[in-house]
Amino acid sequence: VAALVANAYQAGFRSFDCATIYGTEEGLGKGLTGLNVSRDNLFVTTKTPDWAWTKESIEEEVVKSLGRLQLEYLDLVLLHTPAPRTNSPVVGKIIPEDLKPSLPDPMDPKQMDPARFQA
Repeated sequence: VAALVANAYQAGFRSFDCATIYGTEEGLGKGLTGLNVSRDNLFVTTKTPDWAWTKESIEEEVVKSLGRLQLEYLDLVLLHTPAPRTNSPVVGKIIPEDLKPSLPDPMDPKQMDPARFQA
């Protein structure tokens, strides 16, 4: 990853996206450090791992990400898994039960109909 960052920056990229579970944070951090550009010229996004669902665990993971990325701040932090595990402490607390995410059944043609997703 580190070797690709300079080429991406030279090509015009300023937004860099990584995630703990991708294993790309450390390489991106090394690559960004090697650019020797102002941090203000970059937009860095990472995602917390799918096992971090409490406030405390999310904060811990963000601190770890900052260390791996060798950064003082992140521009955007996303919760990596949009559909928590059914035993997640989030369902029913942060995500109301009636909004609990579900995945479409790929065997049900009605659920996979593209017309469903048109406004």
